[in-house]
Amino acid sequence: MDVQGWADIAYHYLVASDGRVYEGRGWDAVGAIAHGWNWRAVGVAAIGDFTDAAPTSEQVKAMQRLLERGVALGKLRPGYRLYGKCQVSNKASPGAALMRELRTWSHWHNNSAEMHDYC
Repeated sequence: MDVQGWADIAYHYLVASDGRVYEGRGWDAVGAIAHGWNWRAVGVAAIGDFTDAAPTSEQVKAMQRLLERGVALGKLRPGYRLYGKCQVSNKASPGAALMRELRTWSHWHNNSAEMHDYC
């Protein structure tokens, strides 16, 4: 944050490989994740490099529980759509291995017409 001159961490929540969930901006703040999506999305970052390595099972379960909790709290609609950052921006994030995982989740939304090659 300091090096880039940012005021805060961009994501609402971050999930570590051991399954711990860290609060960034929280449910009710506007994120700074992807231009055009910040006001209507909740940004969850999986901590790690998922270019080749898949997230841990603890990380996956924690991310799923976090999203379920968001629905239970009324912070996410029950029919929310799940996107990887690469689907809504020109960033190669969250990495191919994590995208393979996300594609198996029931809320994942395929917007293949908008997806970049690295997604």
